[in-house]
Amino acid sequence: MRLRHTAKPSRPLGWLCNTLYYAGAGIVVAALFLVVDLGQISAETRGFYLFGLLVLPCDVGLWPLILWRWLALERERAAGRVEE
Repeated sequence: MRLRHTAKPSRPLGWLCNTLYYAGAGIVVAALFLVVDLGQISAETRGFYLFGLLVLPCDVGLWPLILWRWLALERERAAGRVEE
């Protein structure tokens, strides 16, 4: 019995799909962050929605860092180490 060599199909637009997935996840995390927690991070940003629009592109691009810091802050809040 002869084994066939099956090559992995190439995806020439794989990088585009990955970029769209990354941007989609960034949009979701940024929207949640701006709606739920931005006013709790800094008192000066409460009610200033233009600031949210200004930082939205950075939030989309840096969503892994924002999500990591947001989860760390929530853990500290749950442990009682951060004042509300």
